[in-house]
Amino acid sequence: MYSRGRGPRLPPKPAISIKTWVKDRDFDKENISLYLTEAQLRDKMISEVKYDLTLHLTKQDWYAGRLQSEFRLQNAHEGDIFLDFHGQQITGMTVNGTQVTDDNVNFEGHRVYLPKYYLKDDSIN
Repeated sequence: MYSRGRGPRLPPKPAISIKTWVKDRDFDKENISLYLTEAQLRDKMISEVKYDLTLHLTKQDWYAGRLQSEFRLQNAHEGDIFLDFHGQQITGMTVNGTQVTDDNVNFEGHRVYLPKYYLKDDSIN
């Protein structure tokens, strides 16, 4: 997943070319909590989590980054899988080797919901 992180606002012309793909309509809202029931469900469904985060820091008031995450998913039918992300926009996403289209992504409330049909139950994703 490629993203632009939190900052006061995007510059009118970014230093690097980034095509807006999908935006969080709740970006300007306060951080949205992870509720206990959601945390308990996440604990039941996700294990063996690994992240690789690369940031492109600029002298502007924004930054760009790339996140690669890996996790074991169990009981996928029990709930939605989402990544917590308080950023303005995402410029692309690949799940299990498949390029995800913006029609299939729900990005709201500082959460990027992963489309279930791209995920593998009882497996590393």
